[in-house]
Amino acid sequence: MGYFSNVPLREIQANVPKFDKELLSVGYGSLKPIATRKNFNETAFFYPQLRTDEKGEVLIEFTMPEALTKWKFRAFAHDKQLQLGYTEAEVVTQKQLSITANMPRFLREGDTVVVSARLANLEGEPLKGQVELRLFNGINMQPVELLTNKDDAQQKFEIGASATKSISFKLVIPPGLDALTYRLTADVGKYTDGEENTIPVLPNRMLVTESMPMMVRAGQSKTFNFDKLINNSSTTLKSKTLTLEYSQNPAWNAVQAIPYMMEFPYECSEQLFSRYYANSLSTDLISKMPLIKQVFDQWKSGDSKELLSNLEKNQELKTTLLEETPWLQDALSESEQKKRIAQLFDLNKMSYEMKANLDKLKQKQLPNGAFPWFGGNYADDYITRHVLEGIGQLYHLKIATADNKILKEIAGKALGYMDAGLIKQDKEEKKQKDYQKREIGYDEAHAWYVRSYYTDKQMEPALKSIFNNYLKRAEDQWVTRSIYEQGMIALTMVRNGKPLVTKAIIKSLMETAQTSDRNGYVLGKKHGGLLLAPVAN
Repeated sequence: MGYFSNVPLREIQANVPKFDKELLSVGYGSLKPIATRKNFNETAFFYPQLRTDEKGEVLIEFTMPEALTKWKFRAFAHDKQLQLGYTEAEVVTQKQLSITANMPRFLREGDTVVVSARLANLEGEPLKGQVELRLFNGINMQPVELLTNKDDAQQKFEIGASATKSISFKLVIPPGLDALTYRLTADVGKYTDGEENTIPVLPNRMLVTESMPMMVRAGQSKTFNFDKLINNSSTTLKSKTLTLEYSQNPAWNAVQAIPYMMEFPYECSEQLFSRYYANSLSTDLISKMPLIKQVFDQWKSGDSKELLSNLEKNQELKTTLLEETPWLQDALSESEQKKRIAQLFDLNKMSYEMKANLDKLKQKQLPNGAFPWFGGNYADDYITRHVLEGIGQLYHLKIATADNKILKEIAGKALGYMDAGLIKQDKEEKKQKDYQKREIGYDEAHAWYVRSYYTDKQMEPALKSIFNNYLKRAEDQWVTRSIYEQGMIALTMVRNGKPLVTKAIIKSLMETAQTSDRNGYVLGKKHGGLLLAPVAN
């Protein structure tokens, strides 16, 4: 039994979508069809469960990616007695005639770009032929003409024996093109080569969303003016969509917001947990409200065309485009938007995503129980508290249970790290003169708030003493803290047997809150009227 892997020596863009051969003859010259290289995966995959024959030999068959480069072949094998074997070699993929485009990683609207390509001749004699460049819209695969000189689309060339030659093309990138697929081919008669790839085209614009809540109670009639739309004087603004959303149940807005967390693109600890958190909420919501599941199943079975199907085939391209061009994800119709949300709320998909993200989160956790932000061995205290807080909320909502041993292990290790950090910090602060009355900071308030989710976990005597000191200071200092910190202190107090302090904080918040027909209750500072978050009545 063995395990083998191929690793390329240079980076190559992966997962290029297939090319529609029916478009080859649309609007271009009459060169014969040429097979192009499209698979630029960085590794060659084959199953590692291999058996030897009677001679002790293993025959390995697999398909190499189509990048013309040098590869490193590594093989490691062992038998049932744990006898080991290792070998390493180099493999070169090449053709007698090859053409390789030196394309940028992305383009931007309005760019004027000179793209160069390299022809290589491995024959012992000169070659004559023709190079052709074809360009397509990467989303719908319709031909586009971007060359400043149309005659450059087909260029004749002569190349010496065992030599290389460069060829260039000048392009102008227009607005409105979201992705560009190029097909570059070379033909000398007995030899041909070509490559096809798709690169994102990023805009020079930024998406700005203006919204206005319109709250109307039963029996009321109101008039609303969208002043920012009426009085717009911008010379560069390009309007995208105008949407009116109506809902009798505001909870539906929360349901629609969950996919935002589900689709976080990065593999950092914070976004891994956010994806797990969102999938956990969604799974619990659907299990407790079968009617919602019926609605999603009905949406999912619709006949609407999949949104941007060519874009969905290439995850790397999709990620780059949607980060820079978020409006691409906007549904072309209401039915497509519903279908997309329903796909995200598929129970099988959510169960798989939950397990996958929890496993990744466990791998991220450091031996001391802390979490790094992105990677490495640097413990990030805030990210650790953020993950621990979210797990506590899942326990509090009874979405997570003690049956989930992986989550329980993650929380236990992280809680041990945070407790040790509080003890260590207290030792440092004891050096201060006013130790008993020192000012509360955000990190301290947040840490004890997170700890309040785990009242079932007993504190050791040293930590309990530190906590009692915090409660006493918080009882005296909460009036000087920010609104967010006051909220954390209130929850910490009520969970630890001090409801009177919590009632005093709530009373103060209600006295300083502002109200309006448009926003409902808005918490704000008494002096200055800082509006923080609209909350419906």
